[in-house]
Amino acid sequence: MPDIIEIYKMLDEYPIIVKEIVKANHDIHGFMTALNENCIRITANYDKILSMPKYKQASDPTYYAFQQTEKLNKTYQDKIGQTALYIINLVEKKTMIDSAMEKLTINERNILTMRCLERLPWEAVSDKLLYSERQCRRLKNIAMRKLMANMA
Repeated sequence: MPDIIEIYKMLDEYPIIVKEIVKANHDIHGFMTALNENCIRITANYDKILSMPKYKQASDPTYYAFQQTEKLNKTYQDKIGQTALYIINLVEKKTMIDSAMEKLTINERNILTMRCLERLPWEAVSDKLLYSERQCRRLKNIAMRKLMANMA
C-alpha cells in the first residue's frame, strides 16, 4: 500500500504521465514511419539483392546498403519495443490513479483535481466548490486517505 508521500508524488506526476504517453505514441509513429521507409527501400532493391553473391565480405555497394538497412530496421524495431513497454508502464500508472479516483465522491475528486493536479490555491478551490478553505482541506485529507486505501 502506497503511503501518503507516494500518493502525492503520483498525483504530482499525473499530468506529466498523460503528456509522456502522447509523446511516446508520437515517437512510435516516427519510428514506424522510418521503418516503413526502410522496408520500401529494401523492396525496391530486392531483385538486385537476390542476384548478388552471398559471401561475408562482399564489396557490392547494394549488398552493403542492404546490410545497413537491416541493422537500421533492427534498431527501429528495438526502439518501438522499448517505447511500447514505456507506454504500457505509464498507462498502468494512469489507470491505477484513475480507478482509485473514480471511487471518491465528486467533491473529493474535484478537490484533489483542483488542488493536486491543477495546483490551484485553496482560496480558488473553496470559491469554486462553495466550501470554506478549512472544509476543503478536511475533504482533501479524507480523499487522500481513501485514495491510499483504494490503491492498496
